[in-house]
Amino acid sequence: MAHLPENMLKILLKQGHIELSNSIHYLQISYWASRQNFPGTAAYFRYQYVEETQHALSFFDYIDRRSDFVNLQHHDKPRSDFKSPVDIFKFYYDRESFNTHSISGIFTEAQKSSDWPTTAFLKEFLDEQLRGVA
Repeated sequence: MAHLPENMLKILLKQGHIELSNSIHYLQISYWASRQNFPGTAAYFRYQYVEETQHALSFFDYIDRRSDFVNLQHHDKPRSDFKSPVDIFKFYYDRESFNTHSISGIFTEAQKSSDWPTTAFLKEFLDEQLRGVA
């Protein structure tokens, strides 16, 4: 497979970090929901944590296969000041909407760069994001 173009490396790394950040936020939400006695919400966000972690790993593994180096970054402390489950799901919706927009932008950039391996890689993520926010 061809070496990853520099512009794609930067935006794919950023997306991997978005996925990793989301995973930590969702784990924090799971613990918040558990403390507030919302076991279904806690379980849902525990599942989202695992899914987002897998997404981050997929991005980083893809970069590792096509590039020289995966440079991981430290993430800020996850939010924990929720007032209600409605507050949680608004936060979740906003993050996932941003994520969808980000992946769509990367897909468009990959097309412009004729980086067909990356467009193929991103299609699964884009389809999943569109199903999730539709």
